[in-house]
Amino acid sequence: CGQAGLRLRGHNEPGGPPRTPNLPITNAPFRHPYAIHRNSPTNSGEEPDFSGVVYALERIDWREKYGIEDNPKDGDNADKLLAGIAVQCSRLQKFASDHRGEIEKICVSTKGPLTGKGSGTIIGECTTLPFHSYHFVEKLREALMDVGVPDHPIEVLLDGSAAVLGEAAALRRVGDVVFDMAAAILGSGIGLGVLRDGCIDEGFAWNEPRNDPKDDLRRNLGSLGRHLVRDCDGKYKHLGIPLGKQKAKLEAGELHFSERVGGPWLAHLVAQSLLDSGSESSMATMLPRADVERFRKGKQGDRNGKEMEKLILQSLTEAACANDSWAIQQIRQIGEEIGLALAALIATFKDSKWVQHIVLVSTLSEKLGKGVEGETTDDLLVERIRKTVEDNLRLRRLTPENSSNLAMGIRRSVLNDERELLAFM
Repeated sequence: CGQAGLRLRGHNEPGGPPRTPNLPITNAPFRHPYAIHRNSPTNSGEEPDFSGVVYALERIDWREKYGIEDNPKDGDNADKLLAGIAVQCSRLQKFASDHRGEIEKICVSTKGPLTGKGSGTIIGECTTLPFHSYHFVEKLREALMDVGVPDHPIEVLLDGSAAVLGEAAALRRVGDVVFDMAAAILGSGIGLGVLRDGCIDEGFAWNEPRNDPKDDLRRNLGSLGRHLVRDCDGKYKHLGIPLGKQKAKLEAGELHFSERVGGPWLAHLVAQSLLDSGSESSMATMLPRADVERFRKGKQGDRNGKEMEKLILQSLTEAACANDSWAIQQIRQIGEEIGLALAALIATFKDSKWVQHIVLVSTLSEKLGKGVEGETTDDLLVERIRKTVEDNLRLRRLTPENSSNLAMGIRRSVLNDERELLAFM
């Protein structure tokens, strides 16, 4: 999804439109294009002010609205998605014109992998979007022209890169300047954004030759779910991605991390566990068994199961908050699974400063288990992630002090949709 930044000129001038009442952006439930005003010019050197949201389009279930499937990739599915985005941008264009403003640029945060720059940006094989080898910027420009939107600069970032830039910008706003950190996306997919020495580090493209085999560890660095591999014993390793490939190679019985904790797969695991538990959990009264069974028989990521995925994970958190022992145990186990995977990531890059500060972002990691108290903290999920990371790093022969410090550097994000807006400013 993309955000379009809009600078409203003449907003405070006599005769201009009245100032829109301040609306806290952290309460805005939107993830589609925004128009915002800034209280200071872009060349002032000040951080943009997001205290007022001038206009926000509704959140869209784009698969249903535009009739799009995740597969097949490219072709009609991809074109229909871009046509829909273009229509939303045209609405922002009209709003800008009506209020004496202009769109400065169109910014897109997307799952990857990405290759190329500028007009040559290509989105490669994407698990949860209808892209395989799609000339995204070129096609988006065509779609915008079709609905009468003038040519604007288009900036595209991997969702992980946008997330970490937004998180770093938010810290700067409160006086905490961070040059090295990471954002781990735990949502429908698993991604990673890395800020190293104040610059985005996306590693190497899937088709970029390297001399050192160790560089494969940083190939498609943002595709975290495709690097982390779970073996038959439940242990994790961070593997390199070979030249010309987009995933780490699996041996018999192994799974990628995304197939364990990615939203669609996680919901199916929880659903199966619920069915196996009988009526132990209060979730059994929240979710009719027939609906859960129907969901389990469906395919991960199927459009008809999307709402059920959300409902299952939301119900899990609600049940745990109500002291349901089965649900609490599920949250604990999910935290431990995430912790094992993050420990493998941290151990691989233990000499890099960015592993000292990892923020968990996206819907799953920001909301799952929120409000469920742990044994020593008010957040069971993060408590279990940290404890598992610390214990596992010690097993990997990191010192107790270093293991503890690295584990405590993991936290949930406190941002919402303003994160991506901050990333592109």
